[in-house]
Amino acid sequence: MAAPKTIHKGRTAANSLITAIAVAGAIVGVNIIASRFSTLRWDLTQDKIYRLSPASRDTVKNLPDRVTVKAFISNGLPPPINAYGQYIRDLLDEYAAASGGKITWEAIDPTAPGKDAEDTRNKREEYKSKYKIKPITLEVFKENKLEIGGDNFLGIAFVYGEKIESIPQIASTEGLEYRITSLLKKLTEVKRKKIGFASTEAEMTPSQGLQWFPQVVQDYDETQVPLDKPIPDDIDVLFVVGPKQPFTDQAKYHIDQFLMKGKPVAMFVDGMIIDTPRGMQMPGMEQPRIGRSNDTNLVDLLDKYGLKVREDLILDPQNAPGAVPVEGQLYLANYPTFIRVDEGAFSQKLGITSHLNGIIVPFASSVELTGDLKDNKMAGVTTTPIASSSPDSWRQSGFFVFNPQVKLEKSGDKGPFTLGYAVEGKLKSAYPAGPPGTPAGQSTPESEKSVKESPGTRLVVFGSSGLFQGENLQPVIQHVPAYLNNLLFFNQTADWLVKDDSLIALRAKGMGQRPLNVPVDGSAPMWRWLCELGLPLLVILLGVALWLVRSARRRSISLQSL
Repeated sequence: MAAPKTIHKGRTAANSLITAIAVAGAIVGVNIIASRFSTLRWDLTQDKIYRLSPASRDTVKNLPDRVTVKAFISNGLPPPINAYGQYIRDLLDEYAAASGGKITWEAIDPTAPGKDAEDTRNKREEYKSKYKIKPITLEVFKENKLEIGGDNFLGIAFVYGEKIESIPQIASTEGLEYRITSLLKKLTEVKRKKIGFASTEAEMTPSQGLQWFPQVVQDYDETQVPLDKPIPDDIDVLFVVGPKQPFTDQAKYHIDQFLMKGKPVAMFVDGMIIDTPRGMQMPGMEQPRIGRSNDTNLVDLLDKYGLKVREDLILDPQNAPGAVPVEGQLYLANYPTFIRVDEGAFSQKLGITSHLNGIIVPFASSVELTGDLKDNKMAGVTTTPIASSSPDSWRQSGFFVFNPQVKLEKSGDKGPFTLGYAVEGKLKSAYPAGPPGTPAGQSTPESEKSVKESPGTRLVVFGSSGLFQGENLQPVIQHVPAYLNNLLFFNQTADWLVKDDSLIALRAKGMGQRPLNVPVDGSAPMWRWLCELGLPLLVILLGVALWLVRSARRRSISLQSL
């Protein structure tokens, strides 16, 4: 009587085994076929970090001539660097396929021995001098010992005619596609766009306050621009970052005429500044820091365009760690002056904040619309809020003592407050009669040269320069990587202003930091205990429920057999 049951069980096992083998074979077959065709691959990550972006594809497809790429990858690299080498190979395959034959590449092992010791040495020197490839130092645990080796290479060189650009060392694959595409654009572009930094009224420039610029901004040339004379025509975009002195009428006129020519301008202006006034320094004592209005004499100029940077300081319980001075030392601490602007507080339709998941804005002032722009009466001009504080924020205005050791109490107007605006369209000149001092109705050679209305331009006004200031970034950027998003924000602002949006999505691809947003309502401990105890308890309860169901089923079968 037991034979039929045995045969049935054997058939069931055989069917299960055959099904499992068939499914495994189908999966392997699909992967083999998909590996042959890049179009059959799916990238389910949010930023599509494993697939060449449209911006990169367009760049290599439109290359003016052939580019040769040399990937210097040492054999025998230890983990995890060895995985980077394979990623580089795959990425360069994508570039070559998308270029339609305009990109060819080869892998070179700089550590491979040559014909003799001298030949090996000469080749390595050529890699270092001609292609600017640098050895990377690696720390590897081997046989319970920490070994440090510097004879490893992982870099890429791009050759276009007689020009060579390189990525000397690759210590991470994060943002690598952006670096490659931007270098290809730099290598093949006839003329690179130029950023001009205003430098007349104690503004920040790459040589003072924005020292990170040369390492971070790869797609633009830069120069300092004094505003006591007309801005040169070869400047593609003007940045005015953190002025601390009043602008002269002549300087404002030159900014106005630059806009009227259709050139874009970005103004990062602090409504208030916090410093220790002269005459209040007391040796041996904690220096008092005073919050006061920042007189830049830009009120009338911005008002003509329908904008106003208020003389206030926005404080927000939704904040991030920042460098605060305590007894002469800088400490990292959360404080309401370091506003954390999350993705939800960005304009979703503006290229400046596209693909950006947040920034940290220190010591921000609010920006408002005024006059005809506020009443939507400026024909042909559109405005878009760039970012805003949280609904729980409040403003501090007037003269006050800044002491980070004292808890700030909410007072005054409640948020949210707009921190900056992007303006686009045909702005009218703030000086329709000509240069300042020209009598009304009188025609002069200078007034006749003045442009009365722009053909269409872009203007960004933001109420903080601290989000780019080296003094704010340098002490904290290693401990709070979210500050790196501020540098992406700068790049994307420049891209939007010069109407080069192609690299905006690519800049943030794999580069943006995604910090955890800790709730400010005290619910964080609840979520912690829910994750640590709630989930294991749920699994236990599910197991008990299944055990009870199976026990009841067995009892039912036993009763039926009786």
